[in-house]
This record gives sequence, structure tokens and C-alpha cells, in this order.
Amino acid sequence: MTIPLFPQIRDHILKLVRERCHITFKELADEVSGFAGNGLMEFGEFPGLVLWAGISALAAETLQTLLRDKTIYLHPTPPLNYLIEGYISPMPLAKRVRTYKYPRWIPMTVSTDPPRTGRHLRGNKV
Repeated sequence: MTIPLFPQIRDHILKLVRERCHITFKELADEVSGFAGNGLMEFGEFPGLVLWAGISALAAETLQTLLRDKTIYLHPTPPLNYLIEGYISPMPLAKRVRTYKYPRWIPMTVSTDPPRTGRHLRGNKV
């Protein structure tokens, strides 16, 4: 009998997010066992707007659940934060939140802090 990984991934994600306040998807991919995979995590109701490429289905489902439950929130971040960590997206950068015909990357951090202004994104809503 195998033990479901959902609680383990969820608990590790929450631990890191609480410790670092705003954490990038790159940091999560590097430090959470089972986070990396072959999938894309898109930004809610905007097809083509990609939060992270190379995520496992279980990690994406875990993040979606935490976002839906308002346990974590997404916050826009400059691409420079990812560049400092050594990540260069293979996708073009999204210039705004909208549906794209081809995948575009939107750099975000994950936090337990709720949005303070209308510029922050909570869950999957703008």
C-alpha cells in the first residue's frame, strides 16, 4: 500500500511559504520532493498564461487546492527575482493578464499574505 503524497507535498510547500514569506516557483521546484514534473500550471481562467512549466500533476493540484482555500496567494514579481535564482524562462514573458494563443510566462511568488491592493492577485482571480 502506498501513502498518498498530497499531505507531504502540501505540508512542505506550506512550511517553505511560511518561512520565506514570498517564495518563487523555482525555489519550490528545487526544494519540494515531487514538485517537478512534465506539466504546465496555467493561471486560472486564462489559457496560455503559464505560472510554471515542469510541475507534477500532484503539485499543481496541491497548489490549486491551497489557492482555492485561500491558504496561499499569488503575487506578481519582477522576472529579475527568477533570474537571480538562475532561472530563465523558455517562454516569452506575458505583458498582461489575458488569454494567449501561445504559452506566455507570468512570474509570480507564492505567499500566505493576502493581497493588500488591487494589483495583487488572489487565487485565480485578477
